[in-house]
Amino acid sequence: MVRGTLLPSTSEVELVCLRPRTGLIEVELRTSRPLSCCPVCGTASRRVHSRYLRRLGDLPWEGILVSILLQTRKFFCVVETCRRRIFYRTAFRHRAPL
Repeated sequence: MVRGTLLPSTSEVELVCLRPRTGLIEVELRTSRPLSCCPVCGTASRRVHSRYLRRLGDLPWEGILVSILLQTRKFFCVVETCRRRIFYRTAFRHRAPL
């Protein structure tokens, strides 16, 4: 995410859906990079283990609550000798889960 921008880079995430709800705006995003690097050995992997949904909170926008739903993935490390078998890719560096 570039400092001073509203949304993260499109190389990181893509917009799936923007849902207006009563008193709430729901933004659904999906991680878009096809691969991720193992945090232990640094090897790139395309082998997806699973997908999951995270709910992130954001500050209100014009007094309306904002909820971010982030579809992200867990990957398999492809190096047999690596101690980390499964890892996840962090899409936002500055975030706090709800």
